[in-house]
Amino acid sequence: MNSKTLTLAAALIGMLVCVNAYAGDMAFDAKGNLFVLKDKSIVKYAPDGTKTIFANLLSPFFLAVDKSGDLFVGDGADSDSLFRFRPDGKKTFVASLSGLIDPTTEICDSTGNLFIGDGLESSVFKFTPNRSKSTVATNVNQQLMAIDPSDNLFVMTEDGHTLLKVTPDGVKSTAASGFESPGGMAGDRAGNVFVEADPGTVYKVRPDGSKSMFATGLGIQSPILICDKSDNLFVADRSGVILEFSPDGTKKSTLTSDGVSEMAVDETGNLFVKSESAIFEFKSDGSRRTLISDRFSPDKQWEYWSTAALGIVRVGTDQVVLDLSDAPSLCRVLGATVAWAPDSKRLAFNYSGAIDFRYTTTAIYQLRDGKWVTLDLPIDRESERTQLAQLADGKLPKSRSQVSEDVLKVIKWADPNTALLYASEGKGRRFLVTLAFDSDGRSRIVKSKPLSDKDSKLGFGN
Repeated sequence: MNSKTLTLAAALIGMLVCVNAYAGDMAFDAKGNLFVLKDKSIVKYAPDGTKTIFANLLSPFFLAVDKSGDLFVGDGADSDSLFRFRPDGKKTFVASLSGLIDPTTEICDSTGNLFIGDGLESSVFKFTPNRSKSTVATNVNQQLMAIDPSDNLFVMTEDGHTLLKVTPDGVKSTAASGFESPGGMAGDRAGNVFVEADPGTVYKVRPDGSKSMFATGLGIQSPILICDKSDNLFVADRSGVILEFSPDGTKKSTLTSDGVSEMAVDETGNLFVKSESAIFEFKSDGSRRTLISDRFSPDKQWEYWSTAALGIVRVGTDQVVLDLSDAPSLCRVLGATVAWAPDSKRLAFNYSGAIDFRYTTTAIYQLRDGKWVTLDLPIDRESERTQLAQLADGKLPKSRSQVSEDVLKVIKWADPNTALLYASEGKGRRFLVTLAFDSDGRSRIVKSKPLSDKDSKLGFGN
């Protein structure tokens, strides 16, 4: 099973009953700490903004938090295992996920049970704190799930017409029906479930089973839904438009972001929005601040755009100074990242294949006389590739395109002239390559270190 860190959207905050049921890498605990999956680490942001590395894993692909503040993490490179992290960071094994083909949605109830939806099996499985596993529902759309205050699970049938209710003891019944092409779901603290369908219409299903139209004509398809603790509903289009509704259905405001891949709300009602390159915080007055961002260069002169135009622009303008849309012919925008050199004069553009995201490579650019130019990578030169070939027992292919799970990725810059590049030749052999650049942008491999599983736990890799 591959890392699901590229999977869009969020399995968020079990301690809040307002759950947006998508596989995710961002969640809050009850104390207001924000946990984010970043590469192969769980990064913790305290309410005062303090950043720490909470834990490291091999290949984490989802994160969920229960009412007690325990973190559940699926790790695809460690025998496809489910782990629990206590607030003090202690890690324990919960269950094997090897029987799940494509786990894509995860939510917690108030007692610490974790519900995981399997996309290929169209089923929902329940994992209890004592490590037992059971099948909760079959023939369902596992991406549309919600939990109410009484720990009832709501999940949409596979045909998209019926909303099922599953009680904590496993009794199934029809909560509501008559939906067409549902695209999003969320629950509030009052026990109401909101379903976007038709599309562009949000329906409200009350605890007594009555169903009514909550909002319509939204012009949004396959949205992300989430409620805050005051039962305000946020409906986000992945392009970056976020509509806020009061509990009575009155539209309160329209927020904007540079894309939305998932959302979360903290205990004070602030909305956090994750795009492909940043996490934004929206206060109750609608003001926005950037909490985390890889978009801007360290000197704040350049910005990476991944929405309307794929490229680098000068901050404060819409002028594209480096067009990245043509350079990588197999670019998968949703998997693209930028790593800036500390002096902002070089950048690495890491991108994935459009068909197979296991293919990842990098392009490096340098600012020269006010223009961004492409640099040649020595790892692409046959004379230099022999260094890696020797480490791979001479079996490294001449062409990276021949390799499955082939990765070349700049994970960070050690200094303005030195980049650390992760390389994988596809058969379990992994390397950390140190590239040194001179003032003209010429580079050479100064070190190639084989990586063990222990090294991978430090956060290297795809």
